[in-house]
Amino acid sequence: MSKKKSGRPVVVIVVGSGGNIGSHLTAHLARLAVIDRIVLIDRETYEEKDLVGQDITIGDVGKPKAIVQAKRLEGIRPSLVVEAVCEDVAILPLGALRGDVILGCVDNNSTRQVVSEAAWHLGVPFIDAGVRNENLLARVNVYIPGPDAPCIQCAWDTAQYLALEQEYPCNGAEANVPATGSPSFLGSLAASLQAIECAKLLEGNLDRAALGKQILIDAEFHKHYLTRLPFNDQCRFDHRVWEIEQLGQDPGQITLGEVLAIGGNGSSENARLAFAFRPKVFVRKRYSCVSCRAVAERIGLREALPTHLVCERCGERTEEEIVGVAPELDASALDPSLLEHSMVSIGFRPGDVLTLTSPDQVRRFEISGFRA
Repeated sequence: MSKKKSGRPVVVIVVGSGGNIGSHLTAHLARLAVIDRIVLIDRETYEEKDLVGQDITIGDVGKPKAIVQAKRLEGIRPSLVVEAVCEDVAILPLGALRGDVILGCVDNNSTRQVVSEAAWHLGVPFIDAGVRNENLLARVNVYIPGPDAPCIQCAWDTAQYLALEQEYPCNGAEANVPATGSPSFLGSLAASLQAIECAKLLEGNLDRAALGKQILIDAEFHKHYLTRLPFNDQCRFDHRVWEIEQLGQDPGQITLGEVLAIGGNGSSENARLAFAFRPKVFVRKRYSCVSCRAVAERIGLREALPTHLVCERCGERTEEEIVGVAPELDASALDPSLLEHSMVSIGFRPGDVLTLTSPDQVRRFEISGFRA
């Protein structure tokens, strides 16, 4: 059945929306009447060198890729809802990728891994595209999440996992992935194949879609291949689709104690909380007043906590000290005053998915809804 007939808006997510493939894909998607909303995700800004392989003009140089493409789509179909997200997909809330189809137009396996795992957890079809300039190859892989369905990592060996570690070193430095150098026509070819498969999924033509398969075009020697993607029962990735409940409240409107109480069936004393997707580390900071030596504590993600506070007793500045680091928050080990803090003050954002664990159950919740 067509997604349009379901009665709700049809949403597609494009990751890497401004690159060699994505900049061509977006216009194709905007012209698909079945689509109501497109979310464009790309953290990069256009440079002059991008004029050679990407569908842009000189006036776009220096502007964020996602915003350039969003404005372009609004000119193609004004009724289309387009949202631009100028962030790294690896740090986005999982809910930012919730849609009817996710389209990946990225140039490295580290990002493919992030997007593939997100698609699987959400149970959203994932169409990945790539090109290889040396042999004029354009390919599209269509993944449908399920416990026995092939994922990207099913085909990876040890060498490919080691390459991921080199792309994202442990010191936190940003990945330096070389550009593919692919010509515009090759990116456009991959984008067209991707748009065709997306249209089939959205219009309900599943019998003609390349489900669990790879489409490969060898443009140099005029060859076309359709192969079944391998399923590896020893795959490092857990193929289960998550059951995610909606918390239904903004992170600024609900406290840590209230969330822990949900996980503990009414009591916040026996629950633990963690990020479900791309787990992050919580830190505990102690703030000591330089004048009266009064002490206050805060807990949350490092980037969410202030570098100093103003002392509530005397108004002087404080000095900070990290006194603890943990992958989850255990209610039984927290000072009761910390339970009164809002989830946003701890570092949670709309669309984040969290895991609440109690002695007898594990539940996952999505906080509110992500909007660009």
